[in-house]
Formats: sequence, C-alpha cells, structure tokens
Amino acid sequence: MVALSRRDAVLAGIGGAAALAVAVVAVATDFGGTGRRSAAASAVFGPAAGSARSIGEAYREAAESDPVLSDPEGVPEVLVPPGTTDGLAWFEQADPEVLRRGLLDAAGADFASGRMPETAGWLLPVTLLQVCAMAAGDS
Repeated sequence: MVALSRRDAVLAGIGGAAALAVAVVAVATDFGGTGRRSAAASAVFGPAAGSARSIGEAYREAAESDPVLSDPEGVPEVLVPPGTTDGLAWFEQADPEVLRRGLLDAAGADFASGRMPETAGWLLPVTLLQVCAMAAGDS
C-alpha cells in the first residue's frame, strides 16, 4: 500500500468531493429541470423523460399563457383526485404508474374534446403536453 502525504490526502479528498459534486449536478440535470414538479413529471415518463422534456420545451415556447405552466406549483387538475387541497404535493407523492393511467385517460378526453394543439409538428393532447412541459422544468 502506498502511503500518501498529508498534502496528497487533502488533494485527493478535494478531488473526490469535486467528482461527487459533478455527479450530483449531472444526475439533477438529467432528471429534469430545477423544480419539484419537474422531477415528479420526469418520473412519469421513465426512460423516455429526455424526449418528454424536448416536447415540453417546444410546448412551453408555443403556449406561454397555459395556466398550468404559468403557476410554478400548477399541475393538470384532471390528474389530481377531486378534493385534493395541494395538487403538487399529491402529484409528487403519487405512484408514476397511477399518473400514467390518469394521463392516458386525460389524453383520451383531450382527443374527444379537440384539445390537441400542434406542437413541433405533432397534434398532441394538451394534458400530455403540460406534463411534458413540467418535466422540462421551469424557465
């Protein structure tokens, strides 16, 4: 075993701390934007979160006046059980599979009612676009 001088040990410790900080930033960046709802929304999409964030960024640019996006704690009401007082807290704690099923139901309702805005050349359900934009983070 090689003995490290005190100076080398301190430098190794600083290097390890820097590597840990870089890893934390990389994970946070990969998982979504900067907010609580971004992480929760990213979890809904699982491995496709990166694609969802790309779609969400395009929708955020096209729909600046969307009420869900203009509220930093907003979530699509259709995904939250009736009578829930803190929609964001519920959304954050919900099982991603429950959210996926709710999103599927909401997408069907959006399609039936014609709530399908064009975004990045696609006609997509507005609730899906809102959750994609949430995953993209608050800008």
